[in-house]
Amino acid sequence: MKKILFISCSLLILFSSCDNSFLDIKSTSADLLDDYYKTEAQIYKTLVGAYDPLQWTDYYGGYNQFMFLSDLRADDIYVGGDKGSDNFFHQMQRFQMMPVDAPRSFWECMYTGIERCNTVIDNLPKVEDIDPAVAERYEAEARFLRAWYYHWLWKFWGNIPYYDHVLQAPYHATQLPPDSVYNHIMDDLDYCCGKSTLTGAFRLIDRPAENEWGRVTIFAARMLRARVVLFQNDIARFEQVYSDMDATKKSQQFMLCEDFERIWKGEYEFVTNPESMNKSESIWEINHRSESGSWSWPQGGEGTIYPKFVGINGLDGDPEFADGWGFGPIRKQAYLMYDEADIRRDGGIIDIAARKQLLQDSLGVTISWAERANHTGYYNRKYTARKGYNDCPYDPELNFNNNVRVFRYAECLLNLAEVSWRLGYANVAQTNLNLVRKRAFPNEDYRAGSPHYVAASMETIMQERHLEFLAEGHRFWDLVRWSRATDVTPCDIASVLSGSDEIGNYTRTWNDNWRYLPIPSLEIDRTEGSYKLKQNPGY
Repeated sequence: MKKILFISCSLLILFSSCDNSFLDIKSTSADLLDDYYKTEAQIYKTLVGAYDPLQWTDYYGGYNQFMFLSDLRADDIYVGGDKGSDNFFHQMQRFQMMPVDAPRSFWECMYTGIERCNTVIDNLPKVEDIDPAVAERYEAEARFLRAWYYHWLWKFWGNIPYYDHVLQAPYHATQLPPDSVYNHIMDDLDYCCGKSTLTGAFRLIDRPAENEWGRVTIFAARMLRARVVLFQNDIARFEQVYSDMDATKKSQQFMLCEDFERIWKGEYEFVTNPESMNKSESIWEINHRSESGSWSWPQGGEGTIYPKFVGINGLDGDPEFADGWGFGPIRKQAYLMYDEADIRRDGGIIDIAARKQLLQDSLGVTISWAERANHTGYYNRKYTARKGYNDCPYDPELNFNNNVRVFRYAECLLNLAEVSWRLGYANVAQTNLNLVRKRAFPNEDYRAGSPHYVAASMETIMQERHLEFLAEGHRFWDLVRWSRATDVTPCDIASVLSGSDEIGNYTRTWNDNWRYLPIPSLEIDRTEGSYKLKQNPGY
């Protein structure tokens, strides 16, 4: 399987996650910080450090994987896990989050990434031996990463401290409203998607070197810009999203993987298969490798704990899947919303009872497992623990090598379908919706009049996103943005997210305050004077 060599903190990271011996002033050979940023090699190491927090969210002082936190407030998964612990997950799902329990470690992780990006950008002008075009690329990468980190804070909390330079004492920043944060994020992404004033070429490359899969490309920047614009419902930029998605499609670098289940396997990371002429379903992935991670220093490794987190508790005897902790079980109604012929159902969800019968009938193998909280019998096949994916001499649960498929080509096509519909290009919307559904139903000649054909509309495009991106962290944000749309009939988010649930053991009622989480109380306590953070409404 292809694994990146670029994001490696074991030797390259400049900051606290790796060796800080260069700060030892007793060493006459050490680089002092004030004089450090003089060479391209030094700023490159700093840029690598800005990538590193991408890997941290699944365990950074707590279990904060961004897909899981995003989906908790939607309608596709339950908390699962231990019935009596992980209270803040249950608070999130019930819209009862307390400021003292808000996921502060996620907040810290994002701001750590932002500080590292600012360090790159602020110090690039000091580098003496760098080609100006290379410097522009490095800045564009750092600004993409900064936009990535900020866009999560913006979506989760809305009203957040924003700064775009390395902070000086007293190390506080002004809290900005969501629209202002959006404008800053877009400034960064517009720079990333733009062309160099020196060369006329795009600042970001369109395809990394073979040993650098995972570095930011122009296509990744366009995808993030599309997500941010769509979440903001910035109609004035929909034509730009259309152009970005159309250019990505016309690049012919990407394709839909015919076998949906195969997308999530290690051997198909980035490059789908030889017969695809090196095209890929993935536009950008966050990389993980099975090495180095230990409970004494989780951020020192390259692996992920997420497959263990959502894996099937106590699973024994299965030839493919390993045991896990049982978080994030898929709701039965989410499984049942798929047509039986839709390959995304069983390619993305494990029906454990059906799997037990299949293995018994086909291989004579008997499997067993142990139920945990909110048991439904359905599990996240996309990211569940697989055997052979965490072979390392360290703590194995921290060292799975499953990459996170951040941007897939299917998202490009459905973005294109949605903005086309909203701009009045109905035929283009239908064409791109058809491409996604044709993959979902490979056993029929998918066209108008075929059994599973659907006509493009805002409702069918919304439903297709639900089917395509189950448990990938899209659903809640899609519901929020569609509920606030002004150019089409807004969705009734309250009817989707309010009500009682016996398996989830909750009753919840939506109001628009729950769009944002409460700002962690300790973060408010740490600020003062004109920088004092204000709590979000409703908390």
